[in-house]
Amino acid sequence: MLRIQKFLANQGILSRREADAAIRDKRVKINDELAALGQVLEPGDVVSVDGRVIVHKLIKSQVFLYNKPLGKICSLNPDKNYRSIWEDFPVINSGKWISIGRLDVNSSGLLLVTSDGDLANKMMHPSSNLERVYRVRAMGRCDKEIIDKMIKGVMLDDGKANFKKAKLINIKKEGLNQWYEVTVTSGRYRMVRRIFEAVGLQVNRLIRVRFGPLILPKELKPGKVMMLDEIDINILKQKFRQ
Repeated sequence: MLRIQKFLANQGILSRREADAAIRDKRVKINDELAALGQVLEPGDVVSVDGRVIVHKLIKSQVFLYNKPLGKICSLNPDKNYRSIWEDFPVINSGKWISIGRLDVNSSGLLLVTSDGDLANKMMHPSSNLERVYRVRAMGRCDKEIIDKMIKGVMLDDGKANFKKAKLINIKKEGLNQWYEVTVTSGRYRMVRRIFEAVGLQVNRLIRVRFGPLILPKELKPGKVMMLDEIDINILKQKFRQ
């Protein structure tokens, strides 16, 4: 059983809230009849939003693990200076691919991409408190006091921010760079880099190695994708069922 609001969210057309508003505003039709809130769809129903027609088919959700390489952007908008991650994904026949969070052009590692807009919205919502784990190489000397400060919290332009966990993962007596592993539960813009900068450390490599329960597989090379199997997708959906 699939209700109209969830269908629109799954297709990545509208969020649940936007779908509610569109139905109330009489912008959504099912088989040329105005849709009602909570109306259940049947396979083959023809849904239209603002005149755009979508045929309802029972299509299974897809979730990809993607090892984002350096130098690629997550934007759908063309950029003459950078290549897009989307050239690494297969063509989708219904709906669109949605990245669950982003990584900037100078960051690499695990990115989740799905065709299920409802799942994407739930995983990206602040209430999910999903842990993101990063390996970070930063220039500058560090001690326990600085680590504690990053965990306790520093003040940024958009408010206080902190790491849930932070630790040195290799300690070098010589050299300018050290590697760290840090955990955050927020997707705020460039937060990891900004926390390091606030304590006087300059990030020069940033790799996401875990997003929620999903870990970057060692065998997944940069620029490659790996589809989750149906069992893992169902476990993920159960975890974020509301």
